[in-house]
Amino acid sequence: MRTTYIKANSKTQQHCNTAVKTLDQILSLTGLSKDEWVALMFEMGCQCVEMQEHDKDVGNLILTDVEYGFWAWWITAYLEHDKQLIENDRIYDYYHEKQRMLDNLPIDFG
Repeated sequence: MRTTYIKANSKTQQHCNTAVKTLDQILSLTGLSKDEWVALMFEMGCQCVEMQEHDKDVGNLILTDVEYGFWAWWITAYLEHDKQLIENDRIYDYYHEKQRMLDNLPIDFG
């Protein structure tokens, strides 16, 4: 197993701490379990690719090939949206807000 070292108070560590705090707050405010949150995030990530990439083979490649970096990008974007929902007190209708996020993403895989 590879050991990874992250400097204390580095930008990476700060980003990680913010992500963990955001996820903890979302789980507390929505009542979702971690498994439910992950399942929703995963499903919406798949929907995102499906909406943007109409070639099923290319879509599957985007979702499964680490080289594309889709999941790293998606998790970051998803957590950033969660953070904005908390900051703007728009957590009351979490599922609706996540669907709005998906509908308004300015991305193009082409």
